[in-house]
Amino acid sequence: LVKYDTLGYDVAGSPKEVRTRLLKRSNIIFVCVSGNKKVIGKREIGMVPDGTYIINVARKGCVDYPYILDLLHRNVKIAGYASDVDVDINLDLSELNIIHTPHIASAPAKKVMEEQAIRNLFNGLGIEVD
Repeated sequence: LVKYDTLGYDVAGSPKEVRTRLLKRSNIIFVCVSGNKKVIGKREIGMVPDGTYIINVARKGCVDYPYILDLLHRNVKIAGYASDVDVDINLDLSELNIIHTPHIASAPAKKVMEEQAIRNLFNGLGIEVD
């Protein structure tokens, strides 16, 4: 059994030195941010250990996707990439350690989220619902 430390970084509130330290010791990076601001680019990838996996469940623009593809094609730095964002799936990715889904990770929870949104709306309007 392999033990992993779980670390986190909040782009809105953590000091930059925490981010640098985190990138230097992360073998798996999850990109979970709102908006479309790039948070993983050449500079950040240059800090991570060789063999790092990147998982993007935010938006396509949050990572430097062309750069990651280039690294995977050359088999350097990045061991694999997974994303749940809309990307050009017409690319030949068969030789790469890459997984894409078309932004459907939240699909199982969608019905629950929709029902809660309706309940919240009705409650805000003073209408009782079960």
